[in-house]
Amino acid sequence: MASPTRVSGMVSGIDTESVVKAYVQNYVDKKNKVKQSQTKLTYKQDAWKALNTKVYSMYSKVGNLRFSTSYNLKKTTVSDTTKATVTASSNAVIGSQTLKITQLAKAGYLTGAQLAKKTTEDSTMASLGYDKGETTISVRAGSGQEKEITINNDTKISEVIDALKDAGVNASYDANNRRIFVSAKESGTDNDFALTASTTKGQDALSALGLVTTSAGDINGYAANAAYAKNTEGENYYVLDEDGKITYDEEGNAITNGTYDAAKTKENISNILTTLANKYYQNNKLSADNATLNDKIKYSENKDIVDDVKARRNDEAGITGEDLVNLVNEGLDGKTYVDDAGNTYREIKFNGDGTKTYYNDSESDGVTVASDVDFQKISDKVKEMSEQLGLITKSTGEDGNETTDESEYQKFLVANDVYNKYVKDGVDNSQYYLDSAARETAKSTVETNNTTIENNNTYISENSYWDKKDYSDYYDETGNVDASKISELADSIVGKIKYGLDVVTDPSTITASAGATRVTGQDAKIVLNGADYSSNTNNFSINGLSISATAETGDKEITITTTQDNQGIYDKVKDFLSTYNELINEMQSLYNAESAKGYEPLTDDQKDEMSEKEIEKWEDKIKSAILRRDSSLGSLINKMTMAMSTPINIKGRGYSLSDFGIQTLGYLNAAKNEQYAYHIDGDADDETSSGKQDKLMAMINSDPETVIDYMQSLASNLYNAVGTEMKSSSLRTAYTVYNDKEMASEQKKLEKSIKDWETKISAMEDRYYKKFSKMEATLAKLQNSTNSLSQLTAR
Repeated sequence: MASPTRVSGMVSGIDTESVVKAYVQNYVDKKNKVKQSQTKLTYKQDAWKALNTKVYSMYSKVGNLRFSTSYNLKKTTVSDTTKATVTASSNAVIGSQTLKITQLAKAGYLTGAQLAKKTTEDSTMASLGYDKGETTISVRAGSGQEKEITINNDTKISEVIDALKDAGVNASYDANNRRIFVSAKESGTDNDFALTASTTKGQDALSALGLVTTSAGDINGYAANAAYAKNTEGENYYVLDEDGKITYDEEGNAITNGTYDAAKTKENISNILTTLANKYYQNNKLSADNATLNDKIKYSENKDIVDDVKARRNDEAGITGEDLVNLVNEGLDGKTYVDDAGNTYREIKFNGDGTKTYYNDSESDGVTVASDVDFQKISDKVKEMSEQLGLITKSTGEDGNETTDESEYQKFLVANDVYNKYVKDGVDNSQYYLDSAARETAKSTVETNNTTIENNNTYISENSYWDKKDYSDYYDETGNVDASKISELADSIVGKIKYGLDVVTDPSTITASAGATRVTGQDAKIVLNGADYSSNTNNFSINGLSISATAETGDKEITITTTQDNQGIYDKVKDFLSTYNELINEMQSLYNAESAKGYEPLTDDQKDEMSEKEIEKWEDKIKSAILRRDSSLGSLINKMTMAMSTPINIKGRGYSLSDFGIQTLGYLNAAKNEQYAYHIDGDADDETSSGKQDKLMAMINSDPETVIDYMQSLASNLYNAVGTEMKSSSLRTAYTVYNDKEMASEQKKLEKSIKDWETKISAMEDRYYKKFSKMEATLAKLQNSTNSLSQLTAR
């Protein structure tokens, strides 16, 4: 119904708005009290959230200190820090070791020859003297796939640079020095790059760019291609080492085996390419088959779980598993509603004012709720039914504590969610569902397919040098490898192999660009305790030592000395106590805060009469005392301080922190709210105890085992004490030390109460305005009658 027109006292002269406001003020005051309660609860929630974050941070930190590995600290020194830096992990061996650094890692680097004056990035190959038309050069970065770059007379230097970058190397043109620079992205022998040509035209293009050298780095690129040459027997034309590289005699000549045969070389390359194409095709097909089978397995397993729940029933409670599944599926998306009494309503009507009416048989028996349905009630109902159907079980241990097992319940929720997604996607159950026997067969097939894929990938990895990766252009319409296309590809590769063979046989086949230089990529090499190690970087990780080589030592040995890091243990204890002190001091300050009695959250009217600073000061006063004498905070403080002060038995003797020179200052000497903070005697950073004898460091040096055992036990005690406060319950979620669930529930109740009061206030205002409107209308009629009478009398 529409609200009455709110008119002022035009006839009566009464300030209607002020009168109505006075009439409803009592209700407004009650609403404001609820809003003040809500504000204070919000302050408390915020304060607890901030504190809980710090408690959990300390809890996690202390959890790590329960284990001996946290104290198993080592430190190292190096006799010559200009040659290497070394750090030690807990696994490092205590003692001295010898180190020689015979070679540092380098990244492949090519400095191109200086090009003609006025050469810019926009200069073309023709301007560089290349005029032989289209050709290709090849780039291979590390063990990656070979990339071909097509070049013609009109190709610009900038286009070559971009193509080199796309091929996997760093490349740039320095216009000031007129040189092209190319480098590997990473250091090490296996990460070096190769720029090669397979024809004299390609070689001329590289030469025009100033990118030809006859250093090992470039010759190796041609040699890697030539290594695939075959002799007339179909065997390797070159004698290769265990890494598949060409071997050389003492005079530097490549060692050959028989006579080179182009046909046999092509046959070998064709076989490799055909097999690779087939392996990729088979892998794609098997992966697709596995995806379908795994989908069917997943669908079937989750459907079985849901069906098992649907089949359950509890006649005493009058519910079935079907009821539970329906409530889960419909309740959490607002299609079902559960009221405070636990009654479930499954029909819904959307009202014009944004509310919803839930009912079963008739609307008159239903309930009307706001647009934002309270899902917590539905969740509670779901859990209640799950417990009645045996998905949630409770048991009491020997210690008398009750534990709840929700594993089956959680398993059902996950399965139901997965199953519903398949149903939503329109899965045909008759085609998709697999019974247990069919499921085992499907799993076996997936396993077999995975083995085949793994074997295929091994072959692909071992034959990756000429691998095209994508063979989609090399299959015919039936999905079989097109032999003619493979033959064309093999011919181009054989051309590269033959050109490489020519370069290896006679390096003078290529002429270096004058002024071009090449740094060949190499591994770092060290000798540690007489054993050889290599790495593609200058960093090594060996038996707990992290070694970073910075300079070669030649034949000279340097010494690495590893010892127990007693200072590190001391710092661990100190850091632990600092973390504890900071938290316990803050908790004490919050618990013992000055009272804010008489301070209530400000109403809007009160804020209008105050400045921003006054409002902030007022609110800060309330917030500072919001956890004063809080029972949950008091309980947590008590548990933590008890855990820290309880004696611990180590090897038959009871120890306390004071035995290690760690103690509080006492109530008389400690600063306000710092009575529970611990101080280390002799700590140079603590002015209250720095003058005392450092008993802790003395004990670490003389008996580190006892110190470590004690600290482990102390950390465990504190961890368990805080953990007990963080257990999940009906009032709080896991890893929370305050009743967050209870507060959230109270917030909802307060929100509802505020809305109810606002509804009452609005209704009361409407009623009074309606009465005043009638009064004004009556007075207007009376006034009209009086005016008419006066006019008659005047005649």
